[in-house]
Amino acid sequence: MTKQIKKLKSHLGKKKGYLEIDFAISILLFFILFTSVFLLYQSYRDLENKKLILTQMDSEARNFCVLLVSSPGVPQNFENDINSMIQPGFREATSNNISQAKFQVFNSTNYFTILDSIGADYFIYLELRGLSTQTKYLTFGTKHGVNSLFSNYVCYSNYNGEIVRLFVEAWK
Repeated sequence: MTKQIKKLKSHLGKKKGYLEIDFAISILLFFILFTSVFLLYQSYRDLENKKLILTQMDSEARNFCVLLVSSPGVPQNFENDINSMIQPGFREATSNNISQAKFQVFNSTNYFTILDSIGADYFIYLELRGLSTQTKYLTFGTKHGVNSLFSNYVCYSNYNGEIVRLFVEAWK
């Protein structure tokens, strides 16, 4: 009988080792699966967050571009006293042309003052260039960096009888 008990104990001991290995493998697989699901979720969340930011930047670039070419600014004569500027705008008050005085004052104004006046959540880069002559009349701000999210928008207007392109880029 003692031989049978010893045989049974040795047989159970072998099975116990297999159970421990099975348990360790299942724990390892659980952690691998859990980590994979977590990383996939984080990647998806980051992608959705970038899409939301890009949508907001698209809207901001478009709104700022349209504001500059269609509005004379608030007040309309802010080029006489830049400290009175509430909202920028390049259009002349009496015509649909861009005012040279307004964008020159705009270009010489502190970058962050302009961002504050429009309530921008992102950095802005502007470029005003003639279509036929490719003359660059205005550059304002800095272009986006290599690893930046950015969105841009283009508006057209008249300046001194020439059609000009206003390129606005919002970036973060």
